[in-house]
Amino acid sequence: MSTRRTLSYPHCTYEGFLMLEILTGTGAARHQEALKRYATHLGQGLATGQLGTGLWLTPSARTHSGTYRALRELLKGRIAAPNLHTFESFSEIILSHGSAAATPITPSTQFLLLAHAIQTVYQRGECQEFSAVIETRGLTKIVSDWIAELKRDETWPEEFLKSCQRRKGGATSKDLALAAIYHEYQALLNARGWYDQEGRSWLARAAISQGARAPFDQVRLVVCDGFVDFTWIQYELLEQFARWNADIVITLPDEFASQRKTSFDRSELFAIPRRTLEILRSRIQPLQEIRVHTISTDPDQGAVPAGLEQLSRSLFGNPRIVSRSSTAAGFDAIAAGGPHRELEAVSYQIKKWRSSGFSAEEIVVVVRGLASEASRWLDHFELAGIPVYAPQASSLETCPVVRWIAQLVKLELNDWTSHDLRLVVSSTFFRPSQFSTKAKRALLAWLAKSPASSRKILSLKARERAADPSALTTEKEINHALVSQGLEILLRMTEKLSTSHSFEGWIDLWAAIISQWTPFLPDSLNHKADRSDWELLQRILRRVCRCRGTWQDPSERISLQAWWSEVEACLSVERSLPPAPSPGMIPLIDPAQARFLDSARCVVIVGATEQAYPAAEHTNCLYSHAERQSLIAAGLRLVREEDHSSEETLLFWQLVSMATENLLITYPAINAKGQELFPSPFVLAACDLFTKDVQLPRHVGSIHVMPEREEIHTRRDLRIVAFDQAMTGHAGWWKTGLLDTTEGRTYRNMARGLPMLQARYRTEGFTEYEGMLNEPALRQEFARQYGPEHQFSVTRLELYANCPFRFWIEEVLGLSPRETRQLSTNHLMRGTALHSALASLLGSGRLAMADEAELSRIFAEHVAVEMQRRAKGSPLAEAMARLDSQIVSAWSEQFAASQREYLETMVSAWGGMPETTLPEVAFGQVYDDHGELILGPYPALEISRDEHLVRLGGKIDRIDAHQLPTGEQFFSIIDYKSGGASQYRFDEKAVQQGLSLQLVVYLLAVKRLRMAGKNAEAWQAGFWGLRKEGLVAGLKAGRKSKEWNRLDESSIHRLQEAVQQSVIDLAISIRNGEFMVDGATKLKPSPCSSQCPTATVCRVKQQVGLAKQLHKIRPALDAPRATSPVENPAS
Repeated sequence: MSTRRTLSYPHCTYEGFLMLEILTGTGAARHQEALKRYATHLGQGLATGQLGTGLWLTPSARTHSGTYRALRELLKGRIAAPNLHTFESFSEIILSHGSAAATPITPSTQFLLLAHAIQTVYQRGECQEFSAVIETRGLTKIVSDWIAELKRDETWPEEFLKSCQRRKGGATSKDLALAAIYHEYQALLNARGWYDQEGRSWLARAAISQGARAPFDQVRLVVCDGFVDFTWIQYELLEQFARWNADIVITLPDEFASQRKTSFDRSELFAIPRRTLEILRSRIQPLQEIRVHTISTDPDQGAVPAGLEQLSRSLFGNPRIVSRSSTAAGFDAIAAGGPHRELEAVSYQIKKWRSSGFSAEEIVVVVRGLASEASRWLDHFELAGIPVYAPQASSLETCPVVRWIAQLVKLELNDWTSHDLRLVVSSTFFRPSQFSTKAKRALLAWLAKSPASSRKILSLKARERAADPSALTTEKEINHALVSQGLEILLRMTEKLSTSHSFEGWIDLWAAIISQWTPFLPDSLNHKADRSDWELLQRILRRVCRCRGTWQDPSERISLQAWWSEVEACLSVERSLPPAPSPGMIPLIDPAQARFLDSARCVVIVGATEQAYPAAEHTNCLYSHAERQSLIAAGLRLVREEDHSSEETLLFWQLVSMATENLLITYPAINAKGQELFPSPFVLAACDLFTKDVQLPRHVGSIHVMPEREEIHTRRDLRIVAFDQAMTGHAGWWKTGLLDTTEGRTYRNMARGLPMLQARYRTEGFTEYEGMLNEPALRQEFARQYGPEHQFSVTRLELYANCPFRFWIEEVLGLSPRETRQLSTNHLMRGTALHSALASLLGSGRLAMADEAELSRIFAEHVAVEMQRRAKGSPLAEAMARLDSQIVSAWSEQFAASQREYLETMVSAWGGMPETTLPEVAFGQVYDDHGELILGPYPALEISRDEHLVRLGGKIDRIDAHQLPTGEQFFSIIDYKSGGASQYRFDEKAVQQGLSLQLVVYLLAVKRLRMAGKNAEAWQAGFWGLRKEGLVAGLKAGRKSKEWNRLDESSIHRLQEAVQQSVIDLAISIRNGEFMVDGATKLKPSPCSSQCPTATVCRVKQQVGLAKQLHKIRPALDAPRATSPVENPAS
């Protein structure tokens, strides 16, 4: 029975019956019932001339447009003052009409104010717990989230601290620090009369409790639709509504066993809304009579497909009792063969629905992680010709114009590097009126070739400006003048960036720069959105500037870096304006927003992998699970982590139940790397409601990029298939594409690449499109350039043997990776310094005379001298050289010990120490320490075969020679390596393949050029690792082959024969213009890796799958040959 109450207010006294009615159910019927009651109530108000007698509250404003359309239809177009709000917008209106002076603050102001509060508490010595991260935005973010969680349930700083003190062990230093920060932050808000998003509901509740109701004075019915639970502040607002002479209607998802016509009840699924009902009973019961009315969800016969009915009634029920259905009408689940196949499957199904008569407004696509996934889905749907939009505001820092401003700031902070300047100038936002298109192109071309730069270097370049470009004649002179002119304009327009300004001064300065550089002309594609984002950013920063002036001196001058640091903090919490939907567009919605929708005829849930449903918990990291539990036990109202699983389960059920005619759930069974992905357990639970003959989920497509002809969904798919058909000689689809008015130009452009693709992917063997330069003129040029007069270096030939394409890039084209400005070891300088230091030691003769300790000291001194000699030029280079010399000097003991062991070995083998030690012996033309090409003391080594002649030059690090008492003469060759030595060892096959030529060529050169004497024979050749290992023999020939024993004559003869053969064959290949990308290099151990400097332009990854199939593998150099090299008489 209803209770009669008399309630007194400041302005009126009301006597009547008050009712709180809870509408429960599993489908859309409870929402429809609430709409009917609200429409009836509004209609009665219109009939009596009373407007605004109802209040409709939802968790999200996204549903208001649909609710308004439904009410308008029920009221036949006669609707006024429907009062559709969220609790937040309702509170905002109450405060805006109240007498209390309170001002809302933006998220950016809130973030900076909290950062100021943290600094204030830290300076008082009350926040040492977070001293290591006190300056980071991450700390401010997690403290902000923690305070927001406390404020949502009106937990004040004092109450938080008391709860901490009630815990076992009392309050910790972390608790005290957080309480102090919270107290300081709230004090700053109160002192200024500000309120944040969470405090808004506090103030509204307080104002209402004091009698404030405007402009809702006439409200007699309050409807809360779409909620599952409420915060404590919202419960208190509901209590206030109960004192308003107003009936309250609340809809909650729920069901009972009697309603569902089954033998069990899904109590775990509906645990949260049932808990909400119990709280409402306890809080509202004393004020109003409460009735729970279950709205029947039994649909009309055939209104809901059997598959959807089965999901709505049985999903997440007891699997041992559920009766599986033999039909899944209206429901489909797809396991797609990769992310792209999922895109295709969804677009294909949407097109089927649209062709069947479903409007775009009746289709909803639910995407988990929409912030990161939106661009991928939007791009695909655009290609598929499906109009969609994502009605979700993105982070302001991701907006294109904001990213470009960030690039401008980076340019200044990085001192105008060529890379940063090129990114700025090449942007479509860079369009100063003083800059012509030709000047922009000239500047970009110059920047692409210029080395690392700075503002100072660019200023010098700008001063080179000669005459007016129009008065010049040659193209080079004109471009030079345009570059100088352009740099002068850029530097002049940005000269104030290097000085300090006030916070507002920086805003004004950037507004002036952007107005000159980015006019937002209508010819750009998104000029309206870009202009809107830029204006929004200015409004936010100017409001922050006004608020910031309340705790910081507004006239204080700060640097660009300090100003931008605060701006970045603002950008991280502000959102851009969401795109406005157009008629006929399908929405992409995040699950958290989609759950508030009433229903949709067709629903697609995409990306339903085990990582997406249920989503991982994102609890605040300030407290562990155990600490949160202890705080809850101490009386603190926090979100229970145990509710996460229930919330995720209920969310998925709500998404599934939203569909009234068609439901499609998809997930990629394979990721982009070909690794298996698993479906969500929720998807498996849904599919398990049906018998096996239904075959859910269906497996569709594969990871292969080529679409099936029957599954072409986009113009891109059509182009790919047409291209593939054309390459096999069937050009029908290709001709159709050429005649298409919108795609014809694209097809013509692609046609130019057909011969290249045919050669690369359909033709056996290497072709002219894979580095085989078959043009006679090119071959003649290579034969001339690398002919008999050309001197090869051994390392360059080894480079060609390893990768002809890299030889083409580095040696023929002369290209090298762009240098990056960073502090790192200069390995080239280290290597040359080590070799010079060792050469100096060898030349002084002190290696043999000094003991081990003395040798270690001398070695370190020589290295330090050579390092400093090469580091002249800048204090930074000298400092880096000192650090490097300290690192290398640590190797001195290793070198001294290795030198002693080597001499002992030689004494044992030769009967004495080497009589002659020759350092850095050069033959042919070599480069000195200054990079100058000089002629060595010995001529180049010449190797010939038939009409082919190859000249080789190089520099041997060390030659040791000795004559035995028997009269025999021997020599050893040593090559120094700054790291280890074993990685450079080789076998006979490596020499035959041309991969390891150095030591064998040196052996041949010493013998032929008589560097160690007329009749000297080779003893050994090896590598000396300075950092580790010491001296090891170069040739792998048995288990003890590292030892410094004499090479047998047969091995030396085979090696010399092999090296001559390889050198001639490599030279012939170069002269023939053979610079192929060898796919086989990926099929065997080789230096081919992502660390290769040419990796970004190399096609080896594309060829590896075709190398064997199309025989795109270089012939082995170690194959038997009929002709053997002969020694050139001239040598």
